[in-house]
Formats: sequence, structure tokens, C-alpha cells
Amino acid sequence: RTQYEVLTREFVRKLAEYVRDRAPSLGVSPLRVLEIGAGDGRLTLHLKRQLALLRFANKDAPLVEVRASDSGSRGLHSSSSAPGPGSTGDLVELLDYRDALRRHRPHLVICCWQPMGEDWTADIRATSSVLEYLLVGEMDGGICGHPW
Repeated sequence: RTQYEVLTREFVRKLAEYVRDRAPSLGVSPLRVLEIGAGDGRLTLHLKRQLALLRFANKDAPLVEVRASDSGSRGLHSSSSAPGPGSTGDLVELLDYRDALRRHRPHLVICCWQPMGEDWTADIRATSSVLEYLLVGEMDGGICGHPW
């Protein structure tokens, strides 16, 4: 199956801690998180699991809702749909990122490995509900997003 990123426990744990810690600062509850361009939803799956563990360990942890969307144009959404412990199943909503931003009105947006030559940040910043966004990927080499 096609894979554009390798997720480590450390990365997912630190991302979950960051998201959890940002929620009170952003002043919203629950904090609505949207991963756009989510492919098969693997990051969202593991992020949700890690946030649940953090909440189990601390019942006072802020509420965080995480959703995933992908246009489906590259066929990545179905690459891990087989049943099993690593399956993302129906986790990814097939929506263009602009439609997902409008529909879900997220507070925090995560975008991993934007397609080469594209820059979605103007649309993210133009979404009135968005208080913060995180871009994951290489920034100077030109293999994702719009190189500077």
C-alpha cells in the first residue's frame, strides 16, 4: 500500500500532548481538530487513540474531537480499509479540503504532506473557525506543498 509518512509512537504521543495542551489556550471545548488530506486516516486513527489514553490518565483533560478528510483523488483513503486492528475503516470522510473546512468548522487543522505545488494555507486561514493550523512535511526541499 502507498505510504507517504512513517508514524512513530513518539511523534503521535507528542502531537496528542501538543493538541491536548493547546485546547485550554485556544479557549474552546470541545476542541475540533480536522486533518485534511488525510489519505487513509492513519494519523487521525492513532491521534484519537493517544488522546483517549491521555484522557483516561487525566479525567480533567480537555475534550478534543478529531476528524479526517481526504478528496480521494489519489485513492489513498481505501488503502487500509480491511478489517483489523490497524484499519481506519470509515474514519476518512471523502471531501475536498475546502468542503471539509466549511462543513466541520475546525478550531485546529492538521495538514500532512500537502500535494506538491499546492498551498492550502490561504483557505485554512480564511476559515473563520480556525484558530491554529499545523503543517507536517518537508519545508525547503520542495517535495510537498508550495516550495518557498
